[in-house]
Amino acid sequence: MKSKISIIFLILSISAFPQSPIKIISSDYRSIVVEFSPNKYSVEERTIDNQKLYDIYFNGSSIETSDWGEPSVPGYLMNVGVPGETGNTIQIISTQYKEINGKLAPLPGLERDGNLNRDVYKVGANYYKYRPGDEVVTFGNFVHIRSIKVQTVKILPVKFFPNTGKIRLYNKIVFRIN
Repeated sequence: MKSKISIIFLILSISAFPQSPIKIISSDYRSIVVEFSPNKYSVEERTIDNQKLYDIYFNGSSIETSDWGEPSVPGYLMNVGVPGETGNTIQIISTQYKEINGKLAPLPGLERDGNLNRDVYKVGANYYKYRPGDEVVTFGNFVHIRSIKVQTVKILPVKFFPNTGKIRLYNKIVFRIN
C-alpha cells in the first residue's frame, strides 16, 4: 500500500512541477558546471501601434524591473553557494542559439480604468536605446543567508537588438562557475 501511494505521489509531483531548465553537469569543491536549456520558449504575438511585437517567456523566466515602454527581455535567476564575494568567475563553455526576425513587446504600464488598473502596452522613448549586454551569464547580488555565502547568477538567454529587429534565443548555455 505504501509503495502504491509513493508511486502515485511521484507521478503527481512530476506532472505538477515542471522541469527546471537547469541541469548540473558536474561539481567539486572548486567549481560547478551547469547546463541551461529552456524546455520551450512561449512566443505570443501582440500588435502595438500597428506593429507586430512578441512576448517571449520560458519556464521559470522572470523580467528584471525596468521602466515601462522598454523591451520586455526575460531572464533566469539561480543562487549558488560560493566561498566569498570576490574571486568568483564565470566561464562560458558552449552555446547554441537561433535568431528570429521581430521585436519584443515593451513592458506594460498601468493605467487607471475606473476602479481597476489595466496594463497598457506602448513603445517608450528608451525602447530603441536599449542595448543587450555581451554576457549570457553574469553575477547578480551577493548575500549571506544564515551565514551561508550565496551569489545570484543571472542567465540571459534572450538577446534583443531593436535597431536590426533581431531576437536571439539561446537553446543551450553550458557554463562553469569557479
